[in-house]
Amino acid sequence: MKSEDLALFSEVGIQRELSGYLKAEPYVPTWFLESDSTVILDEPARQCAFESWQDGEEWLRRTTGNRDWRSTAQKEAAWTALTARPGQLP
Repeated sequence: MKSEDLALFSEVGIQRELSGYLKAEPYVPTWFLESDSTVILDEPARQCAFESWQDGEEWLRRTTGNRDWRSTAQKEAAWTALTARPGQLP
């Protein structure tokens, strides 16, 4: 990452940790600070995953060693990629 990018990130409240992880503080405009109430527009990010395990096909087991799909979305995304023609966008 370029030093100019890091300087710009710093201006908008984004910090880069030693691990390379980017961390942003919730945005609170100055005009909100003038009120007496506590206002938070954005909550800190939380890691989440939507898992709705589904049985996999025999070819999934044979080619990847996985018995199940993590979700319908994962299955559909994989199928779209596998059946796409070269250069085709979904």
